[in-house]
Amino acid sequence: MMTVMNTNPRPSRGPAAPARGTGHKIHSMRELKACDLLKGEGSMLPELIVAKLNTLDPEGFTERCVANKARLLLHLLRDTLASRYPHLSLPAFAEILLAMDHFIEVRDEIPDTHVGGFVDDLRKISEVTARHAREIEAYRCWRLAY
Repeated sequence: MMTVMNTNPRPSRGPAAPARGTGHKIHSMRELKACDLLKGEGSMLPELIVAKLNTLDPEGFTERCVANKARLLLHLLRDTLASRYPHLSLPAFAEILLAMDHFIEVRDEIPDTHVGGFVDDLRKISEVTARHAREIEAYRCWRLAY
C-alpha cells in the first residue's frame, strides 16, 4: 500500500517549546520532568500542546475535531496544574497526560505528516474524554461559571 504524504509542512520532531533559561527546545513530553508539571502557569506542557495545536489545519475535519477536544483538555490541565481546579482525579489526570503525549508526538501510530495522521490522535483523545466524561463535563460547567 502506498503512503501519501501530506503537503502541509510539519516539523519532523513535533512542536518545540523553549526550555526556560537553557536555550534547548523541548519537543516531547518525554523530555519534561515531573517538577516541570508543578510549575503551574509556567509549565512547559501547555506550551508544547499549544505549539502542536498551532500546526493543525483548521480546514481539516479531523484536525478541527482534535483541536477542539485538545483545547478543552489543555484548559483542564492548565487549571489543574495552577491549582485553580482541584477536582480532577489522579487517574483522569494521568490518562489526559498520556493522550496529550500521543497528540504531541509526530511519529505515533499514524505519523502526523501523513494524510489522516491525526485520526489516531482523535481516537486516543476521544477515548480518554469518553472514559472521564463526568469529570470533564464537571470541569466544563465549572469553567463556564467562572
